[in-house]
Amino acid sequence: MIRKELLGQLVDNRLSTFHMKTALLFTIKRFPENIWRHDNLVQCVVLCLNTLRRFLKRRYCPHYTIASVNLFDNKLEVFEMDWLGTTISTMIKSKVGCVFALQIDKFGQRFLDKLRGIN
Repeated sequence: MIRKELLGQLVDNRLSTFHMKTALLFTIKRFPENIWRHDNLVQCVVLCLNTLRRFLKRRYCPHYTIASVNLFDNKLEVFEMDWLGTTISTMIKSKVGCVFALQIDKFGQRFLDKLRGIN
């Protein structure tokens, strides 16, 4: 949802779900299993965004199973990686407050309601 609504607009969807899934897999591998809980969703999203931001800074998104493949090759220009990195940094600083604005499946509103204790 973040890719589609917030990041994809910046680069005409050349930042793919595969890039996002790759960042998720590397993040899962790096952090302990016990943090991956529903009640820790915001922190988990921040961790994944940090991984993606690190890939963008390095200009290298490693393929999870195929060594030496850069998933950014022929997808994103350097200036686009800079835009994305800046946007992601802003999201992280706001503790992903942008999540509340997500319209897909009314996710943002449903998440906010859940935090407020509204069913």
